[in-house]
Amino acid sequence: MTNVDPELYKKLDAATLTSTLLNPDAGEEVHRAALTAFSMRGPGERNKPLVDVLGAILKNPTRWHPDIPEGIIDLFATDPSPEATHAMLEILPILLEMDIGLGTTGGLSTVRNYLYQALAARDRDEDIRVWSEFIPRLDTRMLVNMILDPQAGPLIEAIDPYELLNRTPEPGRTNAIFSVILGATRAGAISEQVRRVWDLLRQGAHRQAYQDGIETLIGHWNRAKQSGHTKHVIGLEAVLAVMDKRPRSASDKLTGKRPWAS
Repeated sequence: MTNVDPELYKKLDAATLTSTLLNPDAGEEVHRAALTAFSMRGPGERNKPLVDVLGAILKNPTRWHPDIPEGIIDLFATDPSPEATHAMLEILPILLEMDIGLGTTGGLSTVRNYLYQALAARDRDEDIRVWSEFIPRLDTRMLVNMILDPQAGPLIEAIDPYELLNRTPEPGRTNAIFSVILGATRAGAISEQVRRVWDLLRQGAHRQAYQDGIETLIGHWNRAKQSGHTKHVIGLEAVLAVMDKRPRSASDKLTGKRPWAS
């Protein structure tokens, strides 16, 4: 283990501490010392550098010990100021733009859950003002990923991405709903996410986007069946049985296509 003098790091300026944390080869103990030094600085000095550091870590999380990103979020979560809320919201898009699959394994799953819970607790008037400035920046991909992320329950309850998605202009709204359906069917049975967005589709949908969405689901069903992804096949068939109302042609029956249709 590297011998690290924490007192030395307390004397370093913010730029040097930032460079230290951004270097994945510096080692866990060095990173801990640098983070401890940052914890003793005021929010105005530490928030922006730590947002940059955390953003870099989240793009390649395996190169840092999981305690480091968790420690950064802890500094934000324990700071009651609206500036800390703003800092955490700067990180949120990075998480929501990432592959959700990455976020459900290992340390990154814990980071997601910790950040989501910390943000969901920010509900004072001064925090709400920060939220009101941030929410318009959530695009449809971020909303879809939030809905699909199994760690995002606290955040979903706080800001209701379903309602935000429902306000999206067409055809983006319908396209985004089909993205949720496609992602959620990978688990097999019809999920709560599918039921909720299906309710939105029943309120109205862009006609061409709906037809295109059905064809997209069928294309994924074909690939899942060929690849032997049984759960995805089952999930897609359950959804298509409800959504694809076209009669099954003789050609479909002969070739085994569209088995969900009558």
